[in-house]
Amino acid sequence: MEPFNSNLTQKETPRVLESPTDELDEELRKSAKQGEHNRDQTFKNHVNLVALIGLWGVVIAVMLCGVFYLYHMSSPEHCHFLSTNQLEQIRTFVVTAILSSSLTNYANRHINEE
Repeated sequence: MEPFNSNLTQKETPRVLESPTDELDEELRKSAKQGEHNRDQTFKNHVNLVALIGLWGVVIAVMLCGVFYLYHMSSPEHCHFLSTNQLEQIRTFVVTAILSSSLTNYANRHINEE
């Protein structure tokens, strides 16, 4: 095979628009950004899951307390199984949860209007 001889390219060196290290650096930056985003999103997902579990735990506890309290108050006296101290604790827990929820909703509505 004969060598390629051209007067146009004889005294020039080939030009490279981007060096391979620039492409590698750009790829590493993109990969690092994507990794950081994935870590942030995973952390946020875990926090949301913990918050949901806590929220549903409180909701279930309040509902169970309400059911026990209503059953205790509506049943005949010989079927009562809660002491006066336990009734007071249930009242305090349920009333506190309901008031806290109501006040939080009220505050959020008025704070978010601004």
